[in-house]
Amino acid sequence: MTIEPRFRSIIGSPLAPATRVVLGAAGVLVVIAAYSTYVHRHELGGGNPRFSPGLGQLWTALGELTEVDPRTGTVPFWTDTLASLWILARGLGIGIAISAALGIAVGVLSSVHALCSPTVTAIAKVPPTALIALFIVVFGATGDGFKIALIAFGISPTLTLGIAMVARAVPSNMIVKAYSLGASTPAVVVKGILPQIVPQIVEMIRLAVGPAWIYLIAAEYVNASEGIGHGIVLSMRMVRIDHILVYVIWLALLGTAIDFAFHAASRAVAPWAAARKED
Repeated sequence: MTIEPRFRSIIGSPLAPATRVVLGAAGVLVVIAAYSTYVHRHELGGGNPRFSPGLGQLWTALGELTEVDPRTGTVPFWTDTLASLWILARGLGIGIAISAALGIAVGVLSSVHALCSPTVTAIAKVPPTALIALFIVVFGATGDGFKIALIAFGISPTLTLGIAMVARAVPSNMIVKAYSLGASTPAVVVKGILPQIVPQIVEMIRLAVGPAWIYLIAAEYVNASEGIGHGIVLSMRMVRIDHILVYVIWLALLGTAIDFAFHAASRAVAPWAAARKED
């Protein structure tokens, strides 16, 4: 899309792809430079390098974490990653399914909104991590059940309220026109309301991924035999700050990749919404 020079300074005007890439890379470099400066000042002050590992130490730590365990013949770093991603996928899947069904019902049907909205709003104010002990009792300390339940419970209430909000924001004249043309209530929801709110739903899911990671890592801190949170706990016990930082950086990269995946899905499912944002 070509932008006239007189419109390039307008707030929110789109940037050229090359400019976005350069600015994004610059932001990453600023973070790296700030961390390197902190490490250097810490060393000059006589600090223990073990507690402020440099970039070289982080690279060495990555090599250590990705070594094959001679006892199991596997790489714990990748095993932990796959275990956490599998739990995260199931927790997100269940949470999204519950939120989409209940959120649309609350947003479309006034009776369901009056019945469920106060309860869902109250539940949304409860910190999910406060219920870890309860989930362990209900779903068992072993296995992935309580971790999946914590993720699903953690994201569902807020996501439900968000979906209900965008569903209720659909113009009423569009709904009246659909009914006047002979559409049934299910048809109005599926063909009239749902296509308009899918882009917003995907954006809400993108925002829910971050809290889902928090609930998963918290659950793995409490009880897990594998997973990224389990790896961080082991590193903490050995006071390996370099290993912990590698896991943290890896979490950031995984979260960014998942975010890009949902963004691509949004563009694929609702290309008209993406085109409208670029106008």
